[in-house]
Amino acid sequence: DPDKGPNILAFDEKDPIRIQITDNTLNIILRCGFEQKGETAVPTQIITVPLHFKVEGDKIHITRGDVKSSPVVKPERIAAQIARAGVVRNKMEKAFPDRVENSQVKAKLENRTVYLNITGIQTKDGWLTLTVGNDLTVEKNEEVPPAVEEKTAAK
Repeated sequence: DPDKGPNILAFDEKDPIRIQITDNTLNIILRCGFEQKGETAVPTQIITVPLHFKVEGDKIHITRGDVKSSPVVKPERIAAQIARAGVVRNKMEKAFPDRVENSQVKAKLENRTVYLNITGIQTKDGWLTLTVGNDLTVEKNEEVPPAVEEKTAAK
C-alpha cells in the first residue's frame, strides 16, 4: 500500500542524487530504495522525476512529468518489479506535486535585502537559465561591519 508508513528513503552509496537538464526538462534522478516498517523493503531503484517550469506573470508553474522507476539489480520476478515501480511512482508523485510559486526571490547581500523577479526559465544544453527582470527592489538593513583593512591594529 503506497500510503502506509512511515517510509524511509534508503539512498544508494553510489551516485544517490543527480540532476540532468535536457529537452526543456529538469530531471531529478534518485538511486534509492524504500524501507517500510513491517513491510518488505523496496530494493534500490533508479527513479527519474521530470520537472517543467513556466513563468506566467508573477508566478512560476512547476509541473511534474511522468515518474519512471527501474531496478538497479534485475529482479528474479518481473511481476514483483512492476508492482514495486507502481508503488515508487505513486510515492514520488505525492512527494513532487504540481505547484505554483511566487516569481519573486529574496536574497541577502551584505547589509541589504534584494528582491529579484524571475521573468523566464529556460533549459538548454545542460544548463538551467533564469532571466531576472530589471525591476529590482532593495531594502537597507543594519550596518555592515567594516572591511578587514579598515580596522586599526593595537600597538
